[in-house]
Amino acid sequence: KYGIPTPQKGEEVAGSTQQVNQPKDKDQKKKTTNSFFVQAPAKIGARQTLQGYIRRLIRSITADSDSIDINKLINRAIYELYHEQGRQSEIINKDLFQVTYTKLHSGISTELLQVDDTDFISQFRTNTAVFSAFKNHLQTKEIVSLLVDSDGKLRSFSQFKKLALQVSEKYNIQWLQTEYNTAVRAARSAANFKQFQKTAHLYPNLEYILSSASHRRVSHEGYAGTILPIDHPWWKTHMPPSDWNCQCSVRQTDKEPTPVPGEELVNPAFENNPGESAMIVNIEETQYYKRTAEPDKVIAEGLIIQKEILKESRNTAMIEMSKLVGKSIQIKDPPMTIDITRRGIKSAINKPYIDIIAKLEALPNIVDMLKKAKYIGVAENYKPQKKTHILKYHYFETKINKIPSYIVVEETNLKEFRFYAITDKKKTTK
Repeated sequence: KYGIPTPQKGEEVAGSTQQVNQPKDKDQKKKTTNSFFVQAPAKIGARQTLQGYIRRLIRSITADSDSIDINKLINRAIYELYHEQGRQSEIINKDLFQVTYTKLHSGISTELLQVDDTDFISQFRTNTAVFSAFKNHLQTKEIVSLLVDSDGKLRSFSQFKKLALQVSEKYNIQWLQTEYNTAVRAARSAANFKQFQKTAHLYPNLEYILSSASHRRVSHEGYAGTILPIDHPWWKTHMPPSDWNCQCSVRQTDKEPTPVPGEELVNPAFENNPGESAMIVNIEETQYYKRTAEPDKVIAEGLIIQKEILKESRNTAMIEMSKLVGKSIQIKDPPMTIDITRRGIKSAINKPYIDIIAKLEALPNIVDMLKKAKYIGVAENYKPQKKTHILKYHYFETKINKIPSYIVVEETNLKEFRFYAITDKKKTTK
């Protein structure tokens, strides 16, 4: 209750010792990591097959990123960890990192769309990658620990995979959904805070608003109605969300400030203001961080993998889109024939976009996207001295992972139409 997932009978709860079901030929159960929040209900039953679990995993995680092959990532990670016996993946497994990071990246990108501070957005992404790194370092360690049984003997691959999938379910369904919900609310809080700062001369104070959920945290009721100046130090550590899945919020007001609450009610991991820290949580207060012996190595490895994922996404998009070079797309409204050129592909891949990974994954489907997109208007060439051959730009409205997006088609002086870019912002059209 109180806005967090309610554990079902027999589920693991914060602070409890967690276990995986060992093969029948072993009586002892292996202890794993402790939870630091109640997990989202979704536990694999004794009669459910592993493939059924994987299908549920895919449906859960791909709700906002349908192009990610979770089945492939999970199975590849398990295969690599077994056959390499953890030696090359002892810090972070790249595939497991991608499951978490891509999901959270998608969620925060949608909420940060209206933030015009590109450095802040970049830092938010980086910190999300760092959070993902610590989480998946712990996940990797836990899976690697399953390589051998209680007698120190290497398990068969089938035994290892069964146990590894139980761990994966915990991290990638039960916890990831809660983390995703929280990341979305933290990014929304950050975007709102940035906007509040712009209008602080009109409404200089913020008021803490209690969640409207049917089951609210009693502890947060002590903050409800607190009104303090937007730059008051209290907001640095008490900006909602104030716990996992917390739905509390703040609003601007010109009402008189109230006394600072005396009692400390916030989970230390949420002593944070996402609008200032660019973090979904106070990472150093999470159990992911606290259970890591070498945090600097985990951070470095996570940021390397983040860059590798982006580079691989760019390369994949380039390879897939190169197959479309020379293709022409017939559009009925308005009538035009749009050509796909190598120059247009390069431009589309490199143009800024709030969720760059989602855009790169969508680009190979540009033909279908253009046919389904809605034409919304035209804009004159805004750089006529630099692009003398371009007459104007045509805009088609679409969506990528719920983000309103615009396919840009350039019209040349020769009345040729060429695919040019996908952007999350449009120029003035007519």
